Parts: sequence; structure tokens; C-alpha cells
Amino acid sequence: MGHLVNDAPEYIISTFLMAGVGIITGRRTKGSARGTALLAASLAGTFVLVSGKLIKTLKGDSAEGEGPAPRIG
Repeated sequence: MGHLVNDAPEYIISTFLMAGVGIITGRRTKGSARGTALLAASLAGTFVLVSGKLIKTLKGDSAEGEGPAPRIG
């Protein structure tokens, strides 16, 4: 848990956002439109996760400990 809080908070935020959007959208829709809730939650969570990764990359955050990609050839 400590690793997620310190090094990868975008995973926690996206998970809570997906759950929140899914619950709220699910309560507002009825019948077969509940698939919309799942789609909305998935899109919201994916957007936050990708945005967080992009911001970390642009800021040059090396907290993930990844080195440069190896070159082939």
C-alpha cells in the first residue's frame, strides 16, 4: 500500500474515480442502460490513469526506477 501512495497515486485515484462514476451513473440509469455506467466508469478511470502517467513523464519523474529502453541493433 505504501508504494501505491508514494510512487503511484494515479492508480488509487483512478480506481476510486471508476468506482464513484460507476455507482453514480448506475443509480441514475435503469434497465439495460446500466452498461453505460460501466463504460463511463472505465473511460473516466482510464483517462485519469493515462493523464497521471503523462504528467509524470513530462515532469521527468524517475520514481518508478525505469531506465532507458534498450536499443535493438
